[in-house]
Amino acid sequence: MKNLSEILDLIENFPEEEEIRRIYGYLFCRFLEEKTGLRKIDEKLKKQEISFIKADWEEMDEYQKRDLLDMDYFYLRNVIHTERLSNEDRKNLMKIGGDLTRENGEKAGEIIERTYKKVLAFSADKQAKIELFPSIAGEGVVEGNSLVLVLAAMPQYDVHGNLADKEKERKRIRILVALKNQLEPIFSKILDMPVRILIKES
Repeated sequence: MKNLSEILDLIENFPEEEEIRRIYGYLFCRFLEEKTGLRKIDEKLKKQEISFIKADWEEMDEYQKRDLLDMDYFYLRNVIHTERLSNEDRKNLMKIGGDLTRENGEKAGEIIERTYKKVLAFSADKQAKIELFPSIAGEGVVEGNSLVLVLAAMPQYDVHGNLADKEKERKRIRILVALKNQLEPIFSKILDMPVRILIKES
């Protein structure tokens, strides 16, 4: 897991807005981990009897490639709208990024806890429905004020591009669906906002 100093080194010459967005994203991801225990869940998936495959770089979408959760299977699908922050919060985030003191860490936590619902919302309209991807059954449509995590634990294929073991694949799907159904209401209650977990199939 990268620390904030490493993230800042990567964005040293980025525009200010992108720097603020990355600082906020890093801080929110650490907040999310602490609140939900998501990293422990990600680690447990590695130890399952069924082999869960981490997506190759070529299989990742842009959200996963840029994600700051830095986990094997889970990544955040929300866009981070730091333009919705007050000028004071933006200035404080820049200060925090440049000076990682305990006092600044506490201030960062306060900013994240107070603003994350507004900053992560897909839409300011809570009644809005957002289509993240086309789908027949509507599984790609989420509430405008939801937090969306993607669970990318990929199937295993043989050298011919076919599923290596169909029975194991059925078990893999059952585990992922059960995990999704278990975590969504728990995380929604913890974060006090709708949480959706999308299972990436390929």
